Amino acid sequence: AGWTCAANLRLAIRGTSRDPATWKGDGRVEFERGRFRTVAFNSASADVHLGDGAVTYQNFRVTRDEGAITGTFIYDFAHHETRLSNVRSTVRPTEGIYWVDPTLLKVITPYKFSAPPVITANGVYQFRGGTQTHLDITVDSPAKMEYDFLGKMLGFDRIAAKLILTRDRLQIADLNGLIFSGRIRGHADISLAKNDGRYHAFLATEGVDFPRLTNLYFNYKTAQGSMNGQYEWDGKGSDARTM
Repeated sequence: AGWTCAANLRLAIRGTSRDPATWKGDGRVEFERGRFRTVAFNSASADVHLGDGAVTYQNFRVTRDEGAITGTFIYDFAHHETRLSNVRSTVRPTEGIYWVDPTLLKVITPYKFSAPPVITANGVYQFRGGTQTHLDITVDSPAKMEYDFLGKMLGFDRIAAKLILTRDRLQIADLNGLIFSGRIRGHADISLAKNDGRYHAFLATEGVDFPRLTNLYFNYKTAQGSMNGQYEWDGKGSDARTM
């Protein structure tokens, strides 16, 4: 884990054997500055409960310079899964996701936030090939976000959405944002399966500055007016030809 200082740990444990699955106990753990999976934090603390083959970190709080993560999570080593409850994050997503699972970094890399969004999460994330992963996530970014769409960076002034993450699928619902002086709403269903990349999406715009859009994608500077409309399509990855 790479701790840079020792933890303050108070824990009373009892059990019927050396097998951790039989242990029960309660306590509290506190860390000062350290690292977990190479990502640094300023402090970390939680109330700890051990029992039924799982460790519960209740009312945990992890701080970084830009924000904090709070909530409750259960590491169930008997079933190889982590359960999240009322988790709230204001740290950079690219750092915070490493603490859940580094392989998920590719899911959020296309979304580039100028400041950390407010993220809430509930659900289950399974390890070792488990198929029952289901995370319900909300994202609210009052600051700007850029998204790489078909080779161009779309700049949103504000964006919010609900996400459902399963083993090989990401669903985006209730997407609302401000872009090019107008509004955008939509939803998407994105495959996360290996070597797939297919997706289905819907977008509706209202009052979007049409010249800014045509200049970005077609270097066409003489368009005029605003754009209202809706578009529903299927595609694969960033290849526009598959649309």
